[in-house]
Amino acid sequence: MDVVGRADVKLRWILMQSQCPGAEYGVNVFQSSRVKIIRCDSVSFTDAGFYIGGIAAGAGVQVSNGSAQRNARAFSSRTRRRGLRVRGVRA
Repeated sequence: MDVVGRADVKLRWILMQSQCPGAEYGVNVFQSSRVKIIRCDSVSFTDAGFYIGGIAAGAGVQVSNGSAQRNARAFSSRTRRRGLRVRGVRA
C-alpha cells in the first residue's frame, strides 16, 4: 500500500500480505504527513513490512500496534526521527 505525497491518512486494521514475487514493501509512506498506521499487519515482503521515507521533522507519521512478519526487515526508515513515532509493533 503506497501513501505518497499525501496528508491526513489513516490506515486501520489492514492485513497486507505479498502475493507477488518481488513486492518490496507492505506499507510505503513517502513525502507524506499526518499519517496514522494503526493495527496493520505486513507479511512476506522482500524488503520492509513498513517503509517510511522522505518526511520532514514534525510530519506526524505514526505506526502503532501492528506487526511485521516474514519480511526481510520489519521496519525501514530514511527520515528524521522527530517526524516519526513507532510503538507497539511486533516483529
